[in-house]
Amino acid sequence: MTKTRAVSAKVSIKVLHLGYGARGGGVGRVISDVAIEMQHLGFQCTVVFWGVLPAFVGYTDPLEAARIRYYDVVKTPGFDLRSLRTIAGVIRSDRPQVIVSHNVPAGVCRPLLQLISGMRTRWILVDHDAHFCDSRIFKIKYALGAAFGDCISFVSTDCLQAAARVCGTALRAKRCVVVPNGVNVGAFRAVFSGSDQIANLTMVGQFSHGKDQATLLRAFAIVRARARARLWLVGDGLELALSGLASALGVERDVTFWGFQDGHAVQDLLSKTTVYCFSSRAESFGLSVLEAMAAGLPVVACNVAGVRTLITHGVSGLLARPNDPDDLACYILRCLEDPVLRARLGQAARARAVADFSIQRCAAAYGELVMQLA
Repeated sequence: MTKTRAVSAKVSIKVLHLGYGARGGGVGRVISDVAIEMQHLGFQCTVVFWGVLPAFVGYTDPLEAARIRYYDVVKTPGFDLRSLRTIAGVIRSDRPQVIVSHNVPAGVCRPLLQLISGMRTRWILVDHDAHFCDSRIFKIKYALGAAFGDCISFVSTDCLQAAARVCGTALRAKRCVVVPNGVNVGAFRAVFSGSDQIANLTMVGQFSHGKDQATLLRAFAIVRARARARLWLVGDGLELALSGLASALGVERDVTFWGFQDGHAVQDLLSKTTVYCFSSRAESFGLSVLEAMAAGLPVVACNVAGVRTLITHGVSGLLARPNDPDDLACYILRCLEDPVLRARLGQAARARAVADFSIQRCAAAYGELVMQLA
């Protein structure tokens, strides 16, 4: 997958990135970054954010700066013909040869969009899902969407294997590939690792049961009893419940809830972080972990699928048992008490991010797929 080969398609291939439900979180960030980098490679990109909430300006502003046309299509819950007509209008006016849908179930919209727009396009479906839910309804939606994709791309081998376990029948007749996510590694620089007096622990992610910040809070209470530290939680969602837990644990004064932050704010917080912590119970990839690695930070995360794609235990980070505050606290304390270990893990983490997970490499891989289908 070389940059030279992707650039050979210059100006001739139009690509539409469709982000269903990608209002915020890692998927929206990936869509924006990939579209910008593919534009640098010579593809003509358009982005459509499509969901019940407007797209986060932190993802649309970079697209504007890169002069990439984007549309923010807000829909009503359930089937919304009006929003489909709007997207069909975009397809009709922009005339993309390939649509990259960053949601597999959204593939079910392909026949109707083709009918309304009068345009036949090839579809790549990208699976960003951790497949934490294996309900019958989800399996049906997934199978229906997958049926209309020309190719299904997975953000990690773990993601592909999880999808095969949950929805294997839907994938048997499909071309499946793995294209890992990437980050702009040059944008992340570790310039501060805390002081001798107090350490900064950070986690970025939607506040949810799946991300399991509750386990991190319980681990932090253990850490706080032995070391001077602060915990920074970045995201939105179940903040009220988590703040109540922090109070119950007696650590509320040392925990800051930053809310949802854009990429620049996250980079700033990471630059002031001592140890990056990640307590998620299930991941397709773990983009925020990769960003911390790119910043040269030591990472203590839970040993779950997706995260294992990025971190080798004891080499580029430390992996604790999921849903185990004691084990998580043990590894955090080990990092806090050993500056040499912190430095070694951080250096190895950044080297891994630079070598294998740059946004340039990710965009080139998508470019290869687009060229094969266009």
